[in-house]
Amino acid sequence: MAEGAPPPPSADVVPMPRRAEAPDYAGMLAAVRAGDTRAETQLLQALTAPLQVVLRHRARHAESVDDLCQEALIAVLQAARQGRVSNPTALVEYALQTARQLAMNAERKRSRRQTTSVAEIAETADETQREVGELIDEQRQSEKLRNCVDTVLASMPSERDRQLLHSYYLNETSSADLQAQMTMNSQQFGKVLHRARQRFSQIWQALKYDASSA
Repeated sequence: MAEGAPPPPSADVVPMPRRAEAPDYAGMLAAVRAGDTRAETQLLQALTAPLQVVLRHRARHAESVDDLCQEALIAVLQAARQGRVSNPTALVEYALQTARQLAMNAERKRSRRQTTSVAEIAETADETQREVGELIDEQRQSEKLRNCVDTVLASMPSERDRQLLHSYYLNETSSADLQAQMTMNSQQFGKVLHRARQRFSQIWQALKYDASSA
């Protein structure tokens, strides 16, 4: 090795990578305004990475990043085609600001949808609560009425009347089955049932029950 010459590079020394050149936004903008579709593709590819970085930071839901990025790129491309953005620095800032605004709008919409969903759930819960309350009230009224009926039946002196009315109205036994059990024809059964109802009504009124409030 000659005196004063630099030592040969060591095999362990990794050369520093060359810094990637900044995208030629000025050239791409000019080409886009001229209608060059290849320049449009290059411009979109150059802006995709920085836009995604901003959106990942701004958008709280990862599934919306790609969609928002596409929306931002479309807005930037339209601005570039129409010549509304001609300065390369202004182009990048316009693209980033568009992405931020889109992310903010998306979060606002999501928040409104969530608020609406919560309101709908609350409304449904209120309706369900009202329906349950109505059912409970109906059940209480039914139980109260059944208690009144049981009291009147227990007060009837005739065992046959008690059994007949209980079987026919509460157990819903058919008239044919009751006629067979009581060995009566339909005419006889009708008379017995009618008289039992009359006696039931007399006791009901004597006890001052009101069917509408029972």
